[in-house]
Amino acid sequence: GSYSSTTITFAAGGTFTTGDGGAGTWVTVEGMLTFTFNAPSRTTYSSVMMGSTATGINTTFAGLNGCHNIRLGNVPFAATPNLDSRRSDGLLAKS
Repeated sequence: GSYSSTTITFAAGGTFTTGDGGAGTWVTVEGMLTFTFNAPSRTTYSSVMMGSTATGINTTFAGLNGCHNIRLGNVPFAATPNLDSRRSDGLLAKS
């Protein structure tokens, strides 16, 4: 395969844009970041977030697979559209 890079901006409302014109939606669940590009590609990336990086795998519905590494900068993950029971400060909410 080949490598490429671009900037990615994650917005607090659960959307993202890339420096090369891509866009889509994202969500976090218990330390995992998953983001999917809009049609037509619908490439989905799933990453484990550790400190200032997120590393993981990606796939398309056409069967193309790969891996990625994201340097996390000022991202809105503290106030994310998350699917688990974490509060906006990242701590687990009491049931």
